[in-house]
Amino acid sequence: MLIPAFSLLYGTASSSRLFYTDYISFNQDYRISSLIANDISNYIDVPPYEPVKVYFYGAFTIDSVDKPKNHDMFGSSFLSWDAGNSARISAFMNVTGIAKIIPTPYSELKSGLKQINSAPTWPSKGSVFKVNDVVVVKLGLSPGNCINGFYKNIDPTRCL
Repeated sequence: MLIPAFSLLYGTASSSRLFYTDYISFNQDYRISSLIANDISNYIDVPPYEPVKVYFYGAFTIDSVDKPKNHDMFGSSFLSWDAGNSARISAFMNVTGIAKIIPTPYSELKSGLKQINSAPTWPSKGSVFKVNDVVVVKLGLSPGNCINGFYKNIDPTRCL
């Protein structure tokens, strides 16, 4: 009788910790995404509810919030999944109502790679800029895993 009770309590505590770290991570992502949306809005001088073509270049590295070891994606940031998946970040900002982002494929930025590579990473000044008619937010030093449609075993419909 003692072993099942202990197992139930341990399982409940572990599950609660997983969902709590996920909740904290979501709130951190929401806060940072709001700051990014504000920078985009200020850069292009349009209200945040106006649709904007944006490409998020790379992953934003965030210290995990007491993320349990070996627990897959619980407590991980949307801003760093898939080494910076622009489509995922755009979807996060759209679904949460932070901004209206029109996801843009990497292929539209190829002419501006020199400018992108020389730009600083967010939140530094100059990390939000335009390449052609697309606003680029440079979050990391290299593009994410979904730059050319799909990566390894990732569902191609999740990438642009």
